[in-house]
Amino acid sequence: MDGMAGPSARVRVSVINVVDASLSFQDQLAVQVCAGLANRAPETHGAAYVVLKGQTDWDWLADVIRDGWIGSVQNETVPAFLTRCMSSTAAGYIRFNFSEQHLVVPQIITAAGALSAVPLEDGSPYIGSATKVLDAIAALGSNSSLREATLWAYDRFVNVTTTLAFMDPGFTGPDPLAPVLSRDPNPSLVDLIVKERMFNMYMVEACIPGTPDYALMERVATRNPWPRPIAVFGYDDTFKIFGGDLFEAETSCVKAHNMGQVATDSASNLAFFSIPGPITEPVPQPPRPAVTFNASRTYLAITVGDGDNMGFLQSSRRSWMQQRVQRCQADPEGCFPLLWSISPHTLRKAPGWLRWFYAQANATARDWFVLPPSGHLYAYPSQMPDGPQAAFVSRTEDDARMLSTSATVAWEFALTWQEGIDRYFPRYSEAGVVSAFFAVNVPFMLPILPFLDGKFFKVLGNRSNVVLFRPREWRGTDPSKAPPLSGREYLTAAQMADEVNAYPPGTATQIYVTSDGGASFDTIASLVPLLEEHVQLVDDHAIAAMALASHARSTGAP
Repeated sequence: MDGMAGPSARVRVSVINVVDASLSFQDQLAVQVCAGLANRAPETHGAAYVVLKGQTDWDWLADVIRDGWIGSVQNETVPAFLTRCMSSTAAGYIRFNFSEQHLVVPQIITAAGALSAVPLEDGSPYIGSATKVLDAIAALGSNSSLREATLWAYDRFVNVTTTLAFMDPGFTGPDPLAPVLSRDPNPSLVDLIVKERMFNMYMVEACIPGTPDYALMERVATRNPWPRPIAVFGYDDTFKIFGGDLFEAETSCVKAHNMGQVATDSASNLAFFSIPGPITEPVPQPPRPAVTFNASRTYLAITVGDGDNMGFLQSSRRSWMQQRVQRCQADPEGCFPLLWSISPHTLRKAPGWLRWFYAQANATARDWFVLPPSGHLYAYPSQMPDGPQAAFVSRTEDDARMLSTSATVAWEFALTWQEGIDRYFPRYSEAGVVSAFFAVNVPFMLPILPFLDGKFFKVLGNRSNVVLFRPREWRGTDPSKAPPLSGREYLTAAQMADEVNAYPPGTATQIYVTSDGGASFDTIASLVPLLEEHVQLVDDHAIAAMALASHARSTGAP
């Protein structure tokens, strides 16, 4: 518990297992809302932990019990939990009808957090003597559009909310402007949205200029009480293009460019994991070995990507880290240096996760962590106006200090890199906290004009102490999965090794590995034995230092 505020006393935890409960979405929603309300005041109501994902949830619960803030743990049935919630935790209930109001469930969840009330249908056995604090059927009817419901929620609740969340109500289909509502919403994030009174919404054309949805989105994004740049929780999948979600990083959604994403739509129990409060002291990483520049060597940093996605950290990246530790224990000599991107929001929303990952790294002493795209938020910071951009830089530097890192992945559109080189990246030179930026281009590996000179990095800033490494992304080994113009992202391990081995002597560069194209931890592990002896894998501090040394040697700079 060092470096966390924590509850004043150990809290009792009720575990509600819904995996095998065959719940309707309505009851699942009620459980998630009640969990959010309980975890607002766990010392009064007891904490609530909802098993949504089976063994993964049980494993994480066992891990955080070791942090010392949890007292007793007991199982509680769904009926018992909901009955107790309505009688002692919730302020009342919201009358709604899921079959008629499926489309506007995200906005009803906003009301649930603002009013501390649980959405329930007529005839629910959990209503009992609870007070009806809102009739959403009367307020919204059965034919409200997403825009009408968003405006309704905005006018009533925005001033009591803390930030923004995007929740897809359940759309599918190939046409991004005419999706089909055919599945239930993902309830994973509901507990955190309710606990922290987020403004939860969704509009199909929210980010499409010239539409009524966009006009309202601009109002939502500019007239609110939230800190800037705005942290948008959940996930924005409103417009798919070239196999990706165009507005997922949020910065390009409205012309104010004052938003960034915290990818959390699939992360569960964040209302519970955030109970200890934010980590308040820097978390140490393993010692970084000293590296001396040798002009005959090639220096390479490999980063495990997608760590901005807290659902990935909770699931696949946990599994990758477990594989990593097992292999290092079995073969200490073959335990190569490796970087992992990790969301800085674990500092605040899941400190137990962060401590677990750092403990694994300390077990190998060969793993280190860097900030994910693009630092404090998953965003396009080069597009931000001066005020939000300055705040973004400051918060990224604060995150880097707390995570004890000096590097971040940098995410930008192909045509905005020069603006970033001129205006954004040099901002980090003064404080000198973040010195290495691992570029990732959007979309995919399209040519970037500032790097057409063939150089592996650029040295920036008034103090010449900021290194921007050119993009090199590895998404998988199956070329059939490559989108247009992106074949180089889908090399086999042997092909990638051939590329790296042929880099000129004195090179300092990076590879960013993502899993959306099928890459796995095995992909990385299969590459390393194929690298020639002159290729040296290094950590985040060393790759920046080697780049600066190479730059000094080639330019004659002191």
